[in-house]
Amino acid sequence: MKKLGKLPIFLLLILVLVASLLEGCSDDPRKDAAGTYKGEYVKRVSQDVDQSVQEDFTLKLKSDGTGMLSRGGAENPVTWTLEGEEFAMRETAPEGERDYTGTLEGGRLDLFRGDPADPDTEELVCSVSGGSFKKILLTVFSVGTLQMMLRSATPVALAAVGGSMTEHAGIMNIGMEGMILMGAFFGVLGSAIAQTALAGIGVAILLGVLVGLFFALLVVRYKSDEFIIGCALNTFALGLTSFVSRSYFGSAGAKGQPGLPVLHLDFLNKIPILGPMLNDQSLFIYLTWLIVLLAWLFVYKTPYGFWLRASGEKPDTLRTAGISPKKMKWIASILCGVLCALAGAHLSLGHLQGTFAENMSNNRGFIAFACVIFAAANPAKAYLAALMFGFFEAIGLRLQGYVSSDLTNIIPYVITVIMMVYVVVRKTMRKRRAGRLGES
Repeated sequence: MKKLGKLPIFLLLILVLVASLLEGCSDDPRKDAAGTYKGEYVKRVSQDVDQSVQEDFTLKLKSDGTGMLSRGGAENPVTWTLEGEEFAMRETAPEGERDYTGTLEGGRLDLFRGDPADPDTEELVCSVSGGSFKKILLTVFSVGTLQMMLRSATPVALAAVGGSMTEHAGIMNIGMEGMILMGAFFGVLGSAIAQTALAGIGVAILLGVLVGLFFALLVVRYKSDEFIIGCALNTFALGLTSFVSRSYFGSAGAKGQPGLPVLHLDFLNKIPILGPMLNDQSLFIYLTWLIVLLAWLFVYKTPYGFWLRASGEKPDTLRTAGISPKKMKWIASILCGVLCALAGAHLSLGHLQGTFAENMSNNRGFIAFACVIFAAANPAKAYLAALMFGFFEAIGLRLQGYVSSDLTNIIPYVITVIMMVYVVVRKTMRKRRAGRLGES
């Protein structure tokens, strides 16, 4: 069981290894792109897509830039070119030549004749997927997956670090979901009003402080049930953000507001795998590493961190030493509120570049809580657990070209359940081990 504690690190090492191996086997892009692709051909009879004519087809591509397109009992030769992910194809039919453009990423090919956003587009080749198992691996285990992992893990990690604070203080904060959602909305609202993302972050931080104070007032001061308060906070956040969004933006969401710029560091371009993985990311991704480090140092290397842990584990002893446990619980609640608000701000201003959608937290607060339990409230381990969640969410998104999205969307939540089962099993085995030592 001790080896399982190193699972997140082991998983990341394997992922980097597989990505580096697969990157190295793509010397000839046309050779990798060659293969058989099957999909659906759509010919629009009118602007109404429902009146379109649809039929299956098969596209066979050769590494010399030629191929064959089969549909409706007819076979026509094609020629094709590939530059990066930009794919172009020309079909030679008895009626004349037809040109297609699109993208090829790993084993997924999307082709269009005309502009897919234009309602007058006559022909459309959509969602073409196929190729070898190697192509699927190139899509799933790629630098793009690593980038998506970091983006998906960051909001969960920030909230998990905040949850670690309240967990050490003896507070089960199930309301992190609502805190993330409010941070996401008010970050966009502040950005829209001031027309700068920095103002949005400032508004999100202020909101986090207020929500943390409100949570501590009910839980610490008035000793209300933290689980009920957390559930109420989640429900209140959903209603509040939807109402204010409709009142201010005129809809349940908002987009096109000022977002955080992405950072590009030229020296990282010289580093394979890690360079593309770390470049062109939101500022929050880099700040999260610093926050995790500072949180770990605060909890385990400072007197305040010692008092924080004692306020949850031995409050009477702490009180005897002249330190107020309630004060530490208030501090933990405020820190949790701020970090959860920053998680939401990253989601709307960083990850989605100034976009808010109703209920966009999408259960990330609950997953962050699972990471806290899994990591025993250790900020560094909680970040690794969040990375594991982000990895499987990225894998699920990558697999949507081959598997139904209804199936891939449940992957992160299945992993969360497995994490909680692991925690229960680990705790049970420790109790048994302690019982055996006591008997001996």
